Amino acid sequence: MSTPQVQPSTARTRPYGTWICMVLAVAATLYLLDWTGPAEPKPFVMLFFPAGLGIVGAVLAGRKGLTGWAVASALVGILLVPAVMFAMVIIGGP
Repeated sequence: MSTPQVQPSTARTRPYGTWICMVLAVAATLYLLDWTGPAEPKPFVMLFFPAGLGIVGAVLAGRKGLTGWAVASALVGILLVPAVMFAMVIIGGP
């Protein structure tokens, strides 16, 4: 006789804290862009906020045992700033 499969609870499979950190990382990256033209540059430490938020989201997902979300959050946070820099160079030219 086989034992019935237990479905994981939705609270375990939905990493709300990780999603919030990922959205905040995107918002912090968009804040770094100069939308109004040449102005005073943002503080250097702002470049590290998206990566920090991605790592925090990864830790929150990792504590729930959601390895895929942890990797996704870390990659999003770490790769956002270089991706925006690359896009600005491609769009704006040298």
